[in-house]
Amino acid sequence: MTTTLNSRFAAWIAATLVVGLLCCTNSYAQLRIEITRGVDRPVPMAIVPFGWEGPGTQAPFNLTELVSADLGQSGRFAPIEERDLVSRPTTGADVDFQDFRLLEVDVLVIGRIAATGPDQYTVNFQLFDVLRGDLLLGYRLTSSE
Repeated sequence: MTTTLNSRFAAWIAATLVVGLLCCTNSYAQLRIEITRGVDRPVPMAIVPFGWEGPGTQAPFNLTELVSADLGQSGRFAPIEERDLVSRPTTGADVDFQDFRLLEVDVLVIGRIAATGPDQYTVNFQLFDVLRGDLLLGYRLTSSE
């Protein structure tokens, strides 16, 4: 049963992340859905600012903020504030799970954005179970700004 819950949980987060990534395109209409009731205990999670591989010092868009807002507004998750992060890994090899256990988060999202051409980007992200120290899933997609 735990495996089924973990896979459903991972699939839900992945779907939310992918929808968030696809919504990064320029849009002139805004849809706002307000959730008035959430779960009793939203899952505490850390979303580390995504790394950037491209010209300049920052990506041309703040994907981390978008993903954090989408997951937080769902009512199911409680992203911690970026200023509270103890470390900021952008690859799985850099993750020290103890840093995130100190913050009492259950889930960790890390990623990187790479410029691959004019107005073309590749986004890689990974979702970890902090308590077990396991990778739940990794995903890669390409997109325009």
